[in-house]
Amino acid sequence: MRCACGVSHASHFFFLAVAAIAALTLTALSASVQSASAASTLYNWTGFYAGVNAGYGWNNHSVDLTGDASPGAGSRILNTAFGINSTNAMPYSPSLDANGFVGGGQLGYNWQFARSWVAGLEADIQYSAVRGDFAVAGTVPGISYQLSVEQRLNWFGTVRGRLGVLVTERILLFGTAGLVYGRTEANANIANLRPLLINEAFNTTLNCPASQVCIAGSNSKISTGWTAGGGVEWAMWSKTTLKIEYLHIDLGDQSVTLTAQSPATGNGFATAKITNSFDIVRAGLNFRF
Repeated sequence: MRCACGVSHASHFFFLAVAAIAALTLTALSASVQSASAASTLYNWTGFYAGVNAGYGWNNHSVDLTGDASPGAGSRILNTAFGINSTNAMPYSPSLDANGFVGGGQLGYNWQFARSWVAGLEADIQYSAVRGDFAVAGTVPGISYQLSVEQRLNWFGTVRGRLGVLVTERILLFGTAGLVYGRTEANANIANLRPLLINEAFNTTLNCPASQVCIAGSNSKISTGWTAGGGVEWAMWSKTTLKIEYLHIDLGDQSVTLTAQSPATGNGFATAKITNSFDIVRAGLNFRF
């Protein structure tokens, strides 16, 4: 009789090998499924979003005042009212500070690529209460005049590209730049407490009774310019992100021509040039859809 012990041992070994292979296969498949599941739960920034924001805007610039004389000769009106030397080639440049609330909404699209990078396009429209003014008195003994200048940023909007890097799956550091457009206002006047009489044979005339606005002007316009800045955005929940952002917006210069106001008469004038650039800090919420 032949012994079947060898066959029995071989069969046992075969089944053990198959079981081991099956166990390894199941382990690998389980790890693969878990890895795919984890990958599927990673935050994905790609898609459209809309949101709201609120913040604060400010600037600090000089107002350049020139006048009714040839370049380098100053202004007869400014010289008389404020004691500026008539040979002073530099314009009179008092400082104007403006500040106030800004708030509005934004709409954009993000595209996440190369795992850690996010590019996008965003447009926003903003209400603005940024406003500044000053009043400075004349410095000539026995003469009392007051120069007043006001600047307003009524509203603005931007269209910007964004590019950011993910420092974690849900925290995005980004830079942004693009186009800005907006409406600004500027007003200026020179008023007096004493009569102002300038009567020159070849250039300036101005006759202004006491306690009147002698010359004044205003200008309101919609301008375009550039903007740039950056910020950080945090994906708090699957459909909601919070951002904190800084923008510098530049809408160019704005000039106001001050001319005689009734009952004042004459051809004397001055020009105030105001810089419409502002710094904006704001926080916002974005909702993905």
